[in-house]
Amino acid sequence: MQLKAMRHAEVFLHSTGPSEPELECTGLTTVRSLSDAVRTSVEESGDKRVAVIPEGPYLVPHSEPLLQTT
Repeated sequence: MQLKAMRHAEVFLHSTGPSEPELECTGLTTVRSLSDAVRTSVEESGDKRVAVIPEGPYLVPHSEPLLQTT
C-alpha cells in the first residue's frame, strides 16, 4: 500500500519510535515536525489536500542475513 501512495504523492513519516537507521530503510522522507512538514508541502505544491494517517501499527520492512547451515 505504501508503494501505491508513493506513485502519486510524496510520503513523509513522523515517528518517535524507530531509530534513524530503522527509519532510513522505509524509503520515506522522515520529518521531525509534522506541522512544519504539512506547511512546507502545501507551500511547495500549492495543493492544500493532505492525508494524515494518525496511528499504526504499520510494518517497517527489514532484512537480516540468512543463517547458513552446514
